[in-house]
Amino acid sequence: GMTVIGRYISKMKLVQYKKYRWKDTEELNEKYRQEQLEALSKDEEITDEANKNFTANIKLPKVSVMGEELASINIEIKEKFTKLFDSLKSEMTDVKNSFTFKTTYKYYDNIIGDKRILSITIHQRIVDDKVGSTTTDKILTYNIDLAKKELVDESDMALVMFGKDYKTIMKNAIKNYVV
Repeated sequence: GMTVIGRYISKMKLVQYKKYRWKDTEELNEKYRQEQLEALSKDEEITDEANKNFTANIKLPKVSVMGEELASINIEIKEKFTKLFDSLKSEMTDVKNSFTFKTTYKYYDNIIGDKRILSITIHQRIVDDKVGSTTTDKILTYNIDLAKKELVDESDMALVMFGKDYKTIMKNAIKNYVV
């Protein structure tokens, strides 16, 4: 005869899990978390070669949570970088070398306090195409509370992580790192 657990697994259509044991729980949870995270961000690529001396190769995230696009956040991110590129493009019309404005990003799934936060780190740089070296480097981070589907201020995250003295703690940590 079939055990109670066996009947439950077949009735609930959980047959795909029958090869797993209790010890596999962490691995399965991590796999599920990664699958959810991958579903949250798609690439949006923007290129511009109108000015041959200053081109764009912009790769930005297009974030969704549970199938719902976070349009206001996506627009904010896209506008920030396209406006920055456009302003630089007008300044770079007479340069002798050719440059490329590049952005790439990575995202990290974090638990901070009781909140699940998606942190997106966007690496912006200007590359001298002739030499292949980076002339300007900047990193920006956007933190999104996945439950509320809104941006989270970094100071709010620091407060949760380090307490009310977060400014002093962070200042000292930076001093120790730099000195």
